[in-house]
Amino acid sequence: LKVTVYSVSELGCDANGCNESFNFTVKNIGNGSAYNFTDYLNVTGPTTFGQSYFVSSLDAGASVYHATTMYLLNGNYDSYAFADLFNVVSESNEVNNVKAKAFCVPLSPCLGGA
Repeated sequence: LKVTVYSVSELGCDANGCNESFNFTVKNIGNGSAYNFTDYLNVTGPTTFGQSYFVSSLDAGASVYHATTMYLLNGNYDSYAFADLFNVVSESNEVNNVKAKAFCVPLSPCLGGA
């Protein structure tokens, strides 16, 4: 399994924070199907949250897309998109199971990351 794409985008702001959209894709890059694993999104900063996504089955070569929206207070953030958080699926490479992204809210002051 591999996190192939992870993005954060802004949907609208007020004086205190912004609605942020989080999207990530997990691909089964192995030769067989993967079963009963949990993907996870973790965001830490002035607002902290986590979102679990249970995947019952993912065929070899297939991908699953996860998306959520969250209101975050202004500030600096670190975030992580995980494939197979609990290492249920036996893999030869566990390093590609996470993508990290630092960002600011609002995004415009620091588009390159926090």
